[in-house]
Parts: sequence; structure tokens; C-alpha cells
Amino acid sequence: MRKLLAPLAGQRLQLILVTGFALTAASAILLGTLITSRVITDYLEGAPDARVGRGMDLAEAFYQTTLDDIAAISERMVRDPRVVQSLPAASQGQAEALQAIDEQVTHKISVPDMSGTLILA
Repeated sequence: MRKLLAPLAGQRLQLILVTGFALTAASAILLGTLITSRVITDYLEGAPDARVGRGMDLAEAFYQTTLDDIAAISERMVRDPRVVQSLPAASQGQAEALQAIDEQVTHKISVPDMSGTLILA
């Protein structure tokens, strides 16, 4: 058995081992680099789309909140007796009625609705 391994035990075995180790290390580094590059590329391709999607969701939420605010102000305007009384005169173009409605609109916009607020003492 020693006679069979004796020729391999010299320089040739050392060269085979060093070459094998170098090839193994090089292939691991190359494969790791390729996989890491692919993961980063996939992430960078998907990240802007996700960011835009989140931005669109946020914009839609702000838009819906604004629509809800406008609907609430409109509902409060319809229920305001001063506005209801001023509407016939305002439709005829009377300045006092238009000014009264304008004041109520300005007031409704600037003062938040507290109808759903419950204060416990």
C-alpha cells in the first residue's frame, strides 16, 4: 500500500491539494458573488415599485380624508338654519344672503365638527 501512495506523496499530491483548494475557494467566492449580486438586483428592482405603491396608498388615504371632510362640511351646511333661510334670496343674487352663506361656509371650514365628541367630566 505504501508503494502505491509513495509516488503521490511527493510534489504531485501537494500540487493536487493546493489546486483543489484554490478551485474550491474560487468557485465558492464566484458563486457567492453571483448570488449576492442577483439578490441585490432583485431588491433594487422591486423597491421603487413598493415605494410608489405605498405613496399611492398614502395619497389615496389623504384624498379620501379630504372627501370625507368636504362631505361632512356639506352636511353641516345643509342642516344650518341660517344657510337654509338664505338660499332662496341667494339664488336670486342678493348680496346679503350670499354673504351670510359665505360666512357660514368659512365658519364651517375653519371650525372642526365636534358633533361626535363626548367629553366626560
